[in-house]
Amino acid sequence: KQAGAALRESEDRYRTLVENAHDMIQSVGPDGRFLFVNRAWLDTMGYTEEEVRSLSLFQVIHPRAQRHCRQLFADIVAGASMVAVQAEFVAKDGRSVLVEGNVTGGHVDGRLIATQAIFRNVTERRAWQERLHHVASHDALTNLPNRAVFMDRLSQALVRVRRSARPLAVLILDLDR
Repeated sequence: KQAGAALRESEDRYRTLVENAHDMIQSVGPDGRFLFVNRAWLDTMGYTEEEVRSLSLFQVIHPRAQRHCRQLFADIVAGASMVAVQAEFVAKDGRSVLVEGNVTGGHVDGRLIATQAIFRNVTERRAWQERLHHVASHDALTNLPNRAVFMDRLSQALVRVRRSARPLAVLILDLDR
């Protein structure tokens, strides 16, 4: 009785931990159907638990990430122990959700029983990174590429010129007022 009570208590702690995690946690069967998703997954993707039961993993993966994710899933089915993933999901409302994380496979006698994955939503972080890159490479007033971009493009052009032996001209125009 004590062992059973200790096991139930341990399971309750684990369930509470997984349900209250801020990361998106999911388990998917070998057929691609969801077996479990936590609250963060539901909140991020906008689905209800009932809707998720009828979904396949590949219905929430963005079309441009399908090939890559299908290959990773095949690697897990084939026995890979853990795969790092960067992918793009599509939320119920059509929003793109960029995720990164790890997927592991649970195998018994060489057969996949289920995959377990933990993902972090990195959509906002990626948007900030793109914004920072734009700010670093463009003039704040005109929104035109800045001197750093010019120097990069010039060095690329010089490499092409050396390979092709074609002439190159650079025109610098300075406008005041």
